[in-house]
Amino acid sequence: MNLETTLQLLQTNVLPLVLRLFGAVIIWMIGRRLINMVAGIASKALGRQDFDATLIRYFTSILAGVLTIFLILGVVEFLGIPTTSFAALAAGAGLAIGAAWSGMLANFAAGIFIIIMRPYKVGDHVAGGGVDGFVKEIGLFTTTFDTIDNVQTIVGNARLFGENIYNYSSNAYRLCMIEFQLAHGEDFRAKIDSLKKELAAIPNVLPGSPIVLDIDRFTVWGPVLLAKIHVHADHFLKVKAAATDAIQRVFGDMGLAGQRPDREGLD
Repeated sequence: MNLETTLQLLQTNVLPLVLRLFGAVIIWMIGRRLINMVAGIASKALGRQDFDATLIRYFTSILAGVLTIFLILGVVEFLGIPTTSFAALAAGAGLAIGAAWSGMLANFAAGIFIIIMRPYKVGDHVAGGGVDGFVKEIGLFTTTFDTIDNVQTIVGNARLFGENIYNYSSNAYRLCMIEFQLAHGEDFRAKIDSLKKELAAIPNVLPGSPIVLDIDRFTVWGPVLLAKIHVHADHFLKVKAAATDAIQRVFGDMGLAGQRPDREGLD
């Protein structure tokens, strides 16, 4: 093979391939820059609409991923490689992944709605999905709780969003109800005023709110009294414990049978 033949071979076969590779690199670099610009513009636009930062981050990531797939297909097409087989393979893979990850996709969709609708936020005391605790982290697939006894629990968003959600931190104040069993024949009415003063003096009880002490029902042992106190939501458990101590202190050996559940089926 002489020099002229070699040059002709290079010009006919190698040079077009090099030019295509060089063009593909240029297209890739320009395309990536444009994708980053589009993602940045979308992020700023959503930020001006007060969208949640987590939702903005995931939306822009998905947008950038989809555009990158189109860019890869464009580069492959520019290099002269048929993309039909790639498209069929991607469609098949998408169906397989969708079937295998149906639960994950349900959690993802529920996470989007939770972030947009905000039924709870980080730090709230929430019961739902079989868990009662304080929200530590909200993700697109799961929500992380620290339970009352400080156990980290992770729940799928689909389970939370598909059931009732009790947000005890949503309202500034809650009604704390405590019931206690008394014996027959005890003169409890003389001690009610003293107990009301004790309960009203507990920190984080709503100032000026009525302290209610009523007979709730009668049992074979005697009357059951029910105390109702409006307390600050952030200090509910502390106030409930202090109120229980006050009742025991005032009524002494007249008996304390137990506490009334704050919500049916959850205590």
